[in-house]
Amino acid sequence: MKFIPPKRIHESNIQAEVYRRLRNAGIKCYLEYPIYCPEFKSSIRVDVIIIKDDEIKLFIECKSRKRNKEPYKKGQQYLKYKSLNLPLIYCMDFKQAVNILDIIRPYL
Repeated sequence: MKFIPPKRIHESNIQAEVYRRLRNAGIKCYLEYPIYCPEFKSSIRVDVIIIKDDEIKLFIECKSRKRNKEPYKKGQQYLKYKSLNLPLIYCMDFKQAVNILDIIRPYL
């Protein structure tokens, strides 16, 4: 069967590259981590969390978007993230995934 490449890289591939780069750098992280948001009385499943000193320090949300347009700032998912009072980084394409260590460095 012939492989026909997709028009864009899927979010799961971006997430996998982020995870690989973080783990290879010795940064403790977990994928698809559920966190309860008391303000919304519901949970959110975070694509990637960064752990340092046994504390969650940062969220990374992987998206596959044309033109790297960040998600709507009034959307339910964004508001849930903001209610948790931790930094949120959007990784919007494979190029950002490759450079994820430089992107998160200021937060660690």
